[in-house]
Amino acid sequence: LAAASLLVTVPSCTNLDESVYDKLPADTFGSTDVEVNALVGTCYNSLKRVTNDVFNTSEVSGSAMIHPTRIGGDWYDGGQYEQLFMHTYSSQTQALRNSWNAAMESIGACNANLKVVEASTMSDAAQKAAEIRGIRAYWYYILCDFFGNVPMVIDYDDKELPANSTRQQVFDFVVSELNSIIPSLPESSHDNYGRFTKGAGYTLLAKMYLNAEAWGVSASNAYSEVIKNCENVYQGDYILEPVWKDNFKVDNESSKEAILSAQYKNTDTDTSNRRNQHFRTLGYVDYKALNIKASGWNGYCAQPDYVKLFADDDPRKEGSYLMGIMYDLTVTPSVPLRTEKGNYIMDHCIEVYPLEGTEYDNCECESYDDGGYEWTEEDSWDALTDGMYGDMPSSPWEYDAMMDAMGF
Repeated sequence: LAAASLLVTVPSCTNLDESVYDKLPADTFGSTDVEVNALVGTCYNSLKRVTNDVFNTSEVSGSAMIHPTRIGGDWYDGGQYEQLFMHTYSSQTQALRNSWNAAMESIGACNANLKVVEASTMSDAAQKAAEIRGIRAYWYYILCDFFGNVPMVIDYDDKELPANSTRQQVFDFVVSELNSIIPSLPESSHDNYGRFTKGAGYTLLAKMYLNAEAWGVSASNAYSEVIKNCENVYQGDYILEPVWKDNFKVDNESSKEAILSAQYKNTDTDTSNRRNQHFRTLGYVDYKALNIKASGWNGYCAQPDYVKLFADDDPRKEGSYLMGIMYDLTVTPSVPLRTEKGNYIMDHCIEVYPLEGTEYDNCECESYDDGGYEWTEEDSWDALTDGMYGDMPSSPWEYDAMMDAMGF
């Protein structure tokens, strides 16, 4: 009876509103300098998707790298790497779809954040807006290179289904956008490392003009424009590092050769966009020879004909690839490593030898686990765990020097 009486006399709570402390209101975010900088940082973080999503598509379809199918069908992945290598890819090739999604989602983020930054009252809002537009232009450059004709959206409030733009229209937009923002961009100084500077703008312009003929677009005095923009880059605070390998140190943010880099730290919380090239290239048991904590996935390696272009005494050859027999440093005395599959000595040779009777679609063959030189970059193997933390140069200074040396 007492319990029943309480049910009748105690009033019920009808106000279910609550104060939320772990979320930021979207309609007011961006009203402070700290919040605006956070939005700009989100746009810069999109460059990390170049490293994983775009890099794989670009390099496997090029002349330097191959993604062979390994013993047991590892890395066949529905034939997507075979399609990239043979240039038989389609709209359903996963690596290509990943590149498309990375570009479109990054452009969408730039559009959304640009609207807020342009409306802010912070003193350098115009410069921050120019940086976001530069990053967006970089992504449209990727789309222009990979796909040619793509839908373009540059206004976040435009919710209409966009029409397809021709490659010429995309080209003209990127060139016009870069010429418009370069005066407002940060100076080409190492103090502005990691930002979309004037040097980044000039470099991207040079790349656009250099590719104009191959893309089949019209561009007045294209090669003269390449030279002009490269010379503008030379006015910046860039050098060719005396030791080329310094560009690939874990702490390579000290490099004065990088013009635009995707920045990585071991404190990054965005685990989905960590650099994973070491996973993709190292063999399953290589970690025992390199004293690292991460086991590789035994994926891509160098195309043999590409490696053969290096002279044997070229330091870039030994500094870029794992070669020869790998030794197990987890035992004393050390002994040659044996592969996880097949139990043969792990000897990284230049050729990618196929296994007999393992042909897929008359092209891609299963290969031995030690076939091909594995790509190596960072100089401190013992620092590698779940990600590579050296920054990834998207535009190195040597590229501009090369374009100019070629007479463009």
